[in-house]
Amino acid sequence: MPVWTDFSLGPSTLVFTVALAGLVTLFAGLAPALRATHIPPSAALKDVGRDGSGIRSSRLTGALIVVQITTSVGFLSTAAMLGQSLLTYGFEQYGLPGEETLVAQIYFGWPSELNDPTSTLSDAQREVVRVEFMAENTRKREQIRRAILELPGVQYAAYGSRFPGNESERALVEVEGIDEPMRAAETARITDGYFELVGASAVGGRDLDAREYADGLDVVIVNEPFVRDRLHGVNAVGRRVRVVPENARNRDAYPWATVVGVVPDLGLSPDNPARAAAVYRPLMDINIMRLAIRGISEPGTWTPRLIEIANQVDPGIRVQWSRTLAAQMREPVALFRGFGIAFLILGGLALLLSAASIYALTAATVTRRTKELGIRQALGANAPSIVVTVLRRSSVQLVLGAALGPALALGLLRLGRVLPWEVGQGSPWALAAVAGLFALSSLAALAQPVRRALSIRPADAMRSE
Repeated sequence: MPVWTDFSLGPSTLVFTVALAGLVTLFAGLAPALRATHIPPSAALKDVGRDGSGIRSSRLTGALIVVQITTSVGFLSTAAMLGQSLLTYGFEQYGLPGEETLVAQIYFGWPSELNDPTSTLSDAQREVVRVEFMAENTRKREQIRRAILELPGVQYAAYGSRFPGNESERALVEVEGIDEPMRAAETARITDGYFELVGASAVGGRDLDAREYADGLDVVIVNEPFVRDRLHGVNAVGRRVRVVPENARNRDAYPWATVVGVVPDLGLSPDNPARAAAVYRPLMDINIMRLAIRGISEPGTWTPRLIEIANQVDPGIRVQWSRTLAAQMREPVALFRGFGIAFLILGGLALLLSAASIYALTAATVTRRTKELGIRQALGANAPSIVVTVLRRSSVQLVLGAALGPALALGLLRLGRVLPWEVGQGSPWALAAVAGLFALSSLAALAQPVRRALSIRPADAMRSE
């Protein structure tokens, strides 16, 4: 869970819940009690024998049951759609090889001369030290990758400043020839083999070649959301873009780069697909990078070998963490997945509570009408007619609520379009399945009251009060 989430049960939450439950209980008992005080004795006496209670069943109760069934079916349908969308939210929707790919963060250290506050090196000398150190890092990282590729079961290995699911890395991007302000986009520095490792290929243009990756030439690859959002669907290959850090002061000092290829959306920002536009550039001049490894072996077995290889290349190199690409992409959307589970649980509770309400109402009806049902049987009423008598009202409420529920669900799902992920808009089959599930559970809840009604003997019914 993100660090800002807190699901602990505090005193204020407990007091609020208890108070709310008390108010709801008071309201539920107050309405029929007030209604009972306004019924004239003559009307109550006339009503005796009709349902055995002396008070005709309130239309308000029936209306509330219909509202509850409608709300339950609508909420359960919406919860099922949202829950399914949220539970599958992450690497699955991008088609990435998440479970068979390991991502590890490697720290290559930093020259001690550049960290020493007492150093007398001039700015020019410090720059020479930095450039030499980065050049040595490039040699070391390639040495590590070649050794990894020689391990049994490893098929691909590539470096990147980030992979899908890592923290956001954004920059301002200007498109030549388009009169629009510079807008932020996701960026990533990558080496050759990056797209092959994640199972992606260019849908337009080409991948960068080895020389372009090695020399860091002014060429870039963009993704399809970038073409859609920034170029309005126009062919991107051959266009020039300028990638500028968000805090840069002199933006004109940064060079133009030519777009040579277009790739699909690979989920660089899985927790916010609205920010899916991305630009990929050759990896250069960083001492913290991620190495991704993919193959046919269990990814967890590669971490010890990676640490061993890194120590052999340079004892100062540190493998700071490692995890599968699937786990990495689930992390930013863990809260969404938690909401998905919560939606499904709450939908199930709504189903249970509504079925219990229908059971209680029908059982109460059977109790009030015990004498009437006994008389009906004494006069020759058969079992089907008794069942129809008991279920008539509950069935009408159930059918009406189950019919209105999908309409409510469609409305709620349309509101879900404002959410940052793709939510199913409610197929007729899915809504029918939810309504059918609700009907089956409600009918199951009615089984016991019906069985009790059929077991009433006329002699016992006449003695009941």
